[in-house]
Amino acid sequence: MIKFKMVKKSKDALDAVIERSGDVSRFTVRDIMQDLEKLAKAKNEMKVNADLQQRIVDKVVEQNPEVLGLKEKVQKACYLFIECSEKQKAFNEKSKAITKMIKEYKGDLEEIQKQTGVSL
Repeated sequence: MIKFKMVKKSKDALDAVIERSGDVSRFTVRDIMQDLEKLAKAKNEMKVNADLQQRIVDKVVEQNPEVLGLKEKVQKACYLFIECSEKQKAFNEKSKAITKMIKEYKGDLEEIQKQTGVSL
């Protein structure tokens, strides 16, 4: 049986520190209330996102009814192909940007060395 004990009183009861027996954890009632708010928000976001994904699926099927005729394996392969292709493009773009930044930093280091005489 879990037991609760107040270990630190507060003027505002929501800020009083509570200890739960067993695996000791300390928290305030405000912590629980904030967690409940976060959970309610997360639950709502999941519902909204699930509904959005369903609308997207419905729209895809409406515009491309042939996707329903594809075997699940082929559907997944198409999805993976597109997903990985897009990620690969993004990674390549980021890699180019990083290469450019490295070149700029190296140039800056050379100039710092020339102008200040600092040995790097």
